[in-house]
Amino acid sequence: MTFSRRSCTRFMVWILSAMAGSLVCIAAFNVVVDPWDVRHWPWEASLEAYKKLGDDPAQKASQFTGGQWQVVFTGASRTELALSPFSPALRGQSAYNLGISGASAFTLFTAAQYALSNDPGLKTLVVELDPSYLREEAHERRAAVNASPFNPAMERLPWSMRLLSSGQITRQSFRTLDFALRGRKVGAPHGFFGYGEENDKTPHALFALRQWGVPGMDSVRAPEGAFDLYRADALLPLAQNCRAHGVRLVVFIPPAHAVRLAGLASFGDWQDLKAFKTRLALLAEQGGFEAYDFMGCGDWATEDISDAPGARMTWYYEPIHFRREMGDRLLERMLGPAAQDEALPGGFGVRLRPANMEAHLQAVDHALAVYVKGRPGLGGLLPTEGLAARLEQPAK
Repeated sequence: MTFSRRSCTRFMVWILSAMAGSLVCIAAFNVVVDPWDVRHWPWEASLEAYKKLGDDPAQKASQFTGGQWQVVFTGASRTELALSPFSPALRGQSAYNLGISGASAFTLFTAAQYALSNDPGLKTLVVELDPSYLREEAHERRAAVNASPFNPAMERLPWSMRLLSSGQITRQSFRTLDFALRGRKVGAPHGFFGYGEENDKTPHALFALRQWGVPGMDSVRAPEGAFDLYRADALLPLAQNCRAHGVRLVVFIPPAHAVRLAGLASFGDWQDLKAFKTRLALLAEQGGFEAYDFMGCGDWATEDISDAPGARMTWYYEPIHFRREMGDRLLERMLGPAAQDEALPGGFGVRLRPANMEAHLQAVDHALAVYVKGRPGLGGLLPTEGLAARLEQPAK
């Protein structure tokens, strides 16, 4: 049997019409559900709790746009999980968590500049900067940032088409609908994840250290050669842009459990950490911004840890990621009435200035040495033999 040319033409028209109709239906579905909160429809408030925020920088940038935020947090997973836009330390100010899991300096500085350019109501920009973020950005992450609204040179037409009919957006639209039908609230209001008890899989530092080994310490120089102290100098143009917009810039080094500090000292990263703190103090003075160091060894970093099943620390999930309760303490220190004090009792959140760096670094060395000497059990997990003596040696 053979088809006439007219029959073939009709068949092709039918196929193309069906495909076009399907694409229009998919696009309409994605526009209505709007899983990335791009369009801010009036009915979106009822769906907000069911939109799961992923780790695509484009999604975070899309959700951020259109808001009027007085305070914005940028950083990596520590910020994303622990700095709450609803913290009492904000005293009613509207805030957005622009933290991006896996970010390094390139991503978080790009996000910070994006916030300055797209939020006319911004008053305070809080930037989390860990020395490990000064490693070279992974190619895949840099490409994702450049293909997102974070990049001012991004081509808008391909981006708009992606939001209408891409497989990624469509899957997220269906997931949003599925979560809504099941009543499962997975949303991240104002960009804030929060771990939640159901995700608290590594409740104590020793377990995490045994599971992860050296990577669990988030080594500064691993992989070798990727660390560049001077990537932090991007803070200077950021500070200049903040001044031009009348925005207060606050930079902080995040806290970590003393187990991580012992790991950094054991594996040869301690001098890099100290050089980073010193550099940040100098940049803060040059750029006219505030810098705080929470990576010390006070009571907030030395809570007891246990191997007992179900053991849970008050301030941390594991050596690196801290809880919202700690995030509230950080925000109160940096944004509360005591923000201009040099340090709180016990050295929590020391304000970094070139004049106080020598005394501050010596104090942290001594506190970590005391911690290591008082916990000989760490020797089975970290090469801590002789570490306390090395920490207490006078600086050369």
